[in-house]
Amino acid sequence: MARDFDLIRKIMLDIREREKLGEILRIEIEGYSVDQIQFQLVLLKEEELIVAYDFSASNKIEIAPTRLTWAGNDFLDLAMNDNNWNKAKKIADGAGATTLEILRKILVEIATEVALGMLKHP
Repeated sequence: MARDFDLIRKIMLDIREREKLGEILRIEIEGYSVDQIQFQLVLLKEEELIVAYDFSASNKIEIAPTRLTWAGNDFLDLAMNDNNWNKAKKIADGAGATTLEILRKILVEIATEVALGMLKHP
C-alpha cells in the first residue's frame, strides 16, 4: 500500500476536529477502507505526527489515535488552506518527489511568500 497524502491530511483534520485529551478516536473517512486508513495511521505514528496506541496483532493492524503532536499541528497548520495544499502537491508532483519533508518545505515557502506579501501590502 502506498502513502496517500490527501488521506493523511483528511485523517489529521479529523483528529484535530475531534481530539480530546486522552480519548481514543475511531477514524472513518468516506470513500476509504479501514485498511487504507490504518496504513496511513501507521505512517503518521511512525513520523510522530500523531499520538496513538498500537493495538496491532500478528494478523491485523490497529492504530488508535488520540491527538496530533506539536509537529503534527505545525504540519496541519501549513496544509489547512486548500489552495496552498493543492499548489504544494502540484509542485511536489512536478518535481517527481512527493515526500512529507518536501511537502512541508513547499508549504513553508508558500506560507512565507503569503506572509511577506502581507508585510509589503498591509
